[in-house]
Amino acid sequence: PSSKMTAGLVMLCFCCGKQPGGLSIAKAMFLQNQNVTVSLNNRVLDKSTMDVYPNKKCVRVLKQFGEGEYEKEDMMLLKLEMADQDPDMAYESKPHVKVSHVVAL
Repeated sequence: PSSKMTAGLVMLCFCCGKQPGGLSIAKAMFLQNQNVTVSLNNRVLDKSTMDVYPNKKCVRVLKQFGEGEYEKEDMMLLKLEMADQDPDMAYESKPHVKVSHVVAL
């Protein structure tokens, strides 16, 4: 429940596999993936304000309450969406996002 969320820190962590060119998993699966968006309470978050933190598998989506006018609300709904994919594209070619966990403090 959002009542236990005191700092406003939100992180998404991703899993699995090595990424080409030495990219971190978080950058390859999320930050540089134009097919995925994340929103908080139905407002799309700007990826340019996010950073890889605290390790190469995680992205800090929100650093604290008050950032980008986000204040604590009774309900905090985080939504991750993938754009529609070409049905004719081979499965292996489609961008994938594998979330291992969400951290909200």
